[in-house]
Amino acid sequence: MMGHTHWIIGGASWLGVLAFAGTPSPAVAAGGFALASVAALCNDIDTKNSMASKALGPVTGLISFTIRKLFGGHRKITHSLLGWALVTLTLFGCVSSLHLIPWIAIAVIVGWSSHIAADMLTKEGCPLLWPISKTNYGLHLVTTGLDKKRGHHTSEWWVIRPLAVLAVIGFSLMLMIGG
Repeated sequence: MMGHTHWIIGGASWLGVLAFAGTPSPAVAAGGFALASVAALCNDIDTKNSMASKALGPVTGLISFTIRKLFGGHRKITHSLLGWALVTLTLFGCVSSLHLIPWIAIAVIVGWSSHIAADMLTKEGCPLLWPISKTNYGLHLVTTGLDKKRGHHTSEWWVIRPLAVLAVIGFSLMLMIGG
């Protein structure tokens, strides 16, 4: 999926967690929305032209290059359960050692997880068991990006993005009514 779609889905996922977990403070809702939205872009650091790879110029460009060379390119470690576990352990290690507020790590994990879940809807799926298996798991339903052959947007644009925007609106309303 494209970065903009992941961004919306990441934020919607955070609001969804909050809508069912209880009413948070406005700072937790807004801060977590921002963190989850940005974190939902990070899995694609393994792609040269992604928003994550370009975010901080040469710094993220070098990180992107290194990950692509070490792990074999796009949709490998950053789209696997191994990558998810490494990110999760690192985040909770930081929470513990730096005495950060736990919701910060949770928001990032929600964003990271939403990226994998969203990509599992795509025709490509995700290699959840990488490096043990190269099988891409998922529903394999959604086409992404711009169909260059036909010159029109795909189901990501017409179905997934609008549903994600509706989720943001719906979960926001749930939080406002619940609070």
